[in-house]
Amino acid sequence: MSFSSLRDFLHVPEILTGKGVRIAIVDGDFPTHPDITTNSEREVFLVRASDPDPSPVLFQSTEGQWRNGAHGLCAAAAAAGSGELCNGLYQGVAPQADLFLVAGWSPGGGTDSKKNTECALRWIKMNWQHYEIRGVLVAVRTGYDAGLLPWQTDSIQILCEELTHAGLFVVSGTGNNHDLTAMTQAASPSVLSVGGVIVPPDGDPRKALAYHGYRGVTFEGKHVPEILAPAENLVLPLGTDAELLNHLYAGVDVLPTGYARIEGTSYAGPMLLGAAACVWQAHRNWGAQQVRSALTHTSLTVPGSESLGAGLVWIKDAIVSSPDDSGSSESAFATWNAWRNTSVQDRLSGLEMAEADVIEQILLSFLPDPLPANAIETVRGQLSHPWDHVRAAALCALASRVSTLSSTEVFPMLRDISPLVRMAAIEAIQVSHYLWEDSSPVLKDLFMDANFNVRYASLHLASLIKQPSLIPYIIEGLEEDAQQGRVSNFGQRVIALKSITGKEMSWETPYQLGECHYSEHCRNERIQVARRWQTWWNQERKNQ
Repeated sequence: MSFSSLRDFLHVPEILTGKGVRIAIVDGDFPTHPDITTNSEREVFLVRASDPDPSPVLFQSTEGQWRNGAHGLCAAAAAAGSGELCNGLYQGVAPQADLFLVAGWSPGGGTDSKKNTECALRWIKMNWQHYEIRGVLVAVRTGYDAGLLPWQTDSIQILCEELTHAGLFVVSGTGNNHDLTAMTQAASPSVLSVGGVIVPPDGDPRKALAYHGYRGVTFEGKHVPEILAPAENLVLPLGTDAELLNHLYAGVDVLPTGYARIEGTSYAGPMLLGAAACVWQAHRNWGAQQVRSALTHTSLTVPGSESLGAGLVWIKDAIVSSPDDSGSSESAFATWNAWRNTSVQDRLSGLEMAEADVIEQILLSFLPDPLPANAIETVRGQLSHPWDHVRAAALCALASRVSTLSSTEVFPMLRDISPLVRMAAIEAIQVSHYLWEDSSPVLKDLFMDANFNVRYASLHLASLIKQPSLIPYIIEGLEEDAQQGRVSNFGQRVIALKSITGKEMSWETPYQLGECHYSEHCRNERIQVARRWQTWWNQERKNQ
């Protein structure tokens, strides 16, 4: 079986290749694969952001095998792969765009994904204007996903908001599982969140169905996803013979040597960035907001897009549109920064008399710094505010100062009617280690919470607390999550159980590269894992 190239599926005009436009991909690492390196048509630069001297270095290809940076390879190739190894048959969306591949990891450096991504984004912040970079894709996942927390609680989202406020186009895939709202950076208010569609075998966009990506509404009211790009049946390069030989469709697909079918919104996001490069090639004077407006307002309604509330990117319509360049009256970052530059006393006075939405802004302006001591009692008074956003914001602000919150304040918030407040209470406990020991009796109730984001976050916290008393409550929902296809929640239950017990229940038949996580095989393996955990626990109780 063969599949359409990305450019053919999206009907990208032949003349639009992103030539002369510079875009950046942030990931852990990148291999020297010919599809994503410098050639006669464009330049590619590698930046190791964690190095003492993170200067861009011209990125040249080498002979394979290419063993490191498989995720970065596919992300960069989806945006701007040249198709060098297949004579241009399977190119990225903008194959002649200049690339800055910003790697958070460096040899001898740390392995903390979030810290490395922060380094990469700080490099972008300091250098994007100098190198005339127009847009950036944050491909790597950082931390545990939520979507229901304010963006000011997360350092990655703060950097993303600062970059968009400065005029950079920032893009991210939403994440691959339908039981959560958004991957960390995709939840950020100003980052364009990209969901996916499944490329049908005949390559007809009118038959594209929805991909099983994250979806929902964030703390700030942003609907995720905001636009769609191909996310399944993507023909992209792999780096090693072993990957190709062990691929699920190795004996089925008829594809050039070195290429295989891949899936994930990790690659839908880069395609959207490639689409933006094509639009900039046609309209070099357009700003980030104009390109965003052109792409979202001309997106194509396809069968899969209706359930996601977003359309498929359609470049040939975007380039002939008249986009809105006004954006919102004030960016999220500008509002936050304005309040941060206001004196503490004036902010506290505002809490006493302002409207609820302004109170929320004031409370979140204290983040991410520790709450000033003279603000504690005034902020504490907002925990009983009638609006859930204010209660959640107050919790987050109080949690920023060590030992400020008591169990009698936080634990009842885990039963709040609003999932936003329950999520904020989980976050407050997570950063307040002194509350961990006593939290189990109330935390366990959230393992079956009606909101799957809350459920997931509580299970993540359980994996940190490591209380054996939580084991039966984690196992309780394991098979239900497996049966219902809640892949993220199931995975987090397994992680929590392994963290607490030190045990692991392996799949009988391992997952294969290229396999959909929602396949019947994967579903059945999860169900069997759930049952083995239940059997183990039943035996443990007998032995007690």
